[in-house]
Amino acid sequence: MNYGGGATLASYGVTPPKISDDAGWVAAAEALAAATPPSHLEFLRNTSLYSTFGDYIFVHAGLRPEVALPDQKMNDLTSIRGPFLEAVEPAPGHVVVFGHTPFEAPLVQQRKIGVDTGACVTGMLTALAARTASVVSCRPAPRIASGICRLSARNRRSRRGGCRPRRMR
Repeated sequence: MNYGGGATLASYGVTPPKISDDAGWVAAAEALAAATPPSHLEFLRNTSLYSTFGDYIFVHAGLRPEVALPDQKMNDLTSIRGPFLEAVEPAPGHVVVFGHTPFEAPLVQQRKIGVDTGACVTGMLTALAARTASVVSCRPAPRIASGICRLSARNRRSRRGGCRPRRMR
């Protein structure tokens, strides 16, 4: 229930059971199914596992190298690491923008841009401004409450908010 799973269940009014409580997990799954509005299910059913914008492919975790984009498996798009991270050009002719694997600083390579800088743990939030070919990282002072990162009021008012634009190579 790390990385937001418990918070997600709680947002639907479901209390996560203990890890070893199999019957509790069945009950939690049933409670979640009953509490999830149809509009949320429709959103999830219609959500694309990747998006393209010009030469960019945006995906949660990465792509299986040497597999055409339409033939990618959901598991690879949402959880791949090793083969994707080791590939020099995982999607020939495209730049793959991905998260899932946190880095201390944004990973900027010719054909891959990793924007997961572990915001909830490190306080650094990173984004790509594709039209200007720059990566922007912000490191506001986070205030941790109930396991969720929040900006302090001082940093919400800050003009720069600790942001550092970085031009891609």
